[in-house]
Amino acid sequence: MEMLETALAFTVAMILFSTIVAGLVEATLRTLARRAHYVRKGVLQFLFEVRQERPGLLARAGLDLNADEATQRTWMSAAANDLTENRLIDAETVAAADTRGFNLPARFLSYITFYDPKDHARVETMTSSGLAMRLADHEIGLAITYGKPLPEAERETATVEDRPKREREWGDMIRRYARYRALTNESYRRNARAFSLITAVAFAFVFNIEGGRLIRHLSENAAAREGLVATSDTVVDNLQAALTDLSNTLDLDVEALPEEAPDGLTDREWAAFIALSQSARQTADQIEEYAVEGTLPIGFSYWPHCTIVRAFGAVTCVDTAEGAEETGQTRRAPFLIWVVNTLIAGLLIGLGGPFWYRVFAGLSNLATLLRGAGGGVVPTEELSEHHQPTARDDGSIEAEVKRVVAEVMAATTPASGNSG
Repeated sequence: MEMLETALAFTVAMILFSTIVAGLVEATLRTLARRAHYVRKGVLQFLFEVRQERPGLLARAGLDLNADEATQRTWMSAAANDLTENRLIDAETVAAADTRGFNLPARFLSYITFYDPKDHARVETMTSSGLAMRLADHEIGLAITYGKPLPEAERETATVEDRPKREREWGDMIRRYARYRALTNESYRRNARAFSLITAVAFAFVFNIEGGRLIRHLSENAAAREGLVATSDTVVDNLQAALTDLSNTLDLDVEALPEEAPDGLTDREWAAFIALSQSARQTADQIEEYAVEGTLPIGFSYWPHCTIVRAFGAVTCVDTAEGAEETGQTRRAPFLIWVVNTLIAGLLIGLGGPFWYRVFAGLSNLATLLRGAGGGVVPTEELSEHHQPTARDDGSIEAEVKRVVAEVMAATTPASGNSG
């Protein structure tokens, strides 16, 4: 039973660490505005396909098909920017994004990541209906409705294209975008999953979470095992809350923004950086709480971190070999083994909270059976992986296409216009 209790406590620790990592990932994705970046990427890829399959439509909208590739890409990039612009942000902020890159931290991030500070001036969601309504006012939509872009003053009396032709063209455009939207969302979630794994490994190294030391501590310390298992309900609740926040980020939920941002920062940037700093502070507090209480052998009081921190303050290494003074040679495990064990711990954390929750539920049932109590801890609600894309059948897509076509047709048919 001692081995089983150790495994149970270890899974609770993994759930705890996965919860913290999920919070860090959620805050970082908001800070880097990755969702808005992928929205624009999907729209741009959609426009490239329209150029390939429907070049005549873009030609009517103003694209010079005889121009060089760089010129055509510039035109489509500008179209993607127009279609994904966040119209709730004032024009001065959008213009500033094109000139100053927002701020120094943003510029620094752009050098070391794929971060584009202009993404903070873009929308974080773009449904098929939303794109269709934006296209309706764009040169492309005007080309569908009138055969060419027209000034707004002329649209009420202009002759529109015949209705069946417009319905076919709008249906084709919406169907194409729905496919690219699904592909972009899947790509975004896949990259978020990879980023979660990288964050988990970095988290393990920064906070000195060595798998071998953790297992030894739990196997030798009954109080630590009991303390972790006793808090399992709270840990699982925290995990569900963290996954909900992360899922909201992946599914484009937008938080309320602070009323004012410092000079040089937009509201959305300020909110993103505040969220990241708060998440980092909460992470440090949680790690410190478990380390100080002695529940988990992690943090800066353990080798090798303590040998570095000791130079800056009164920190004593608590994991010496047989009470000897910490020198590095008295370690039970050399540095290379520490690196390997910490890397393994990071990879295990990167498996995610839902995985460890299922493991915990299975082990808990086994422990209950071995005790002869019957029943067990059967999860009443499956924790879902936040990165799994939602599959949609062709019928639902076609139903959405018909609905959006009806909406855009109603919005683009002038009350006094003439059909061609």
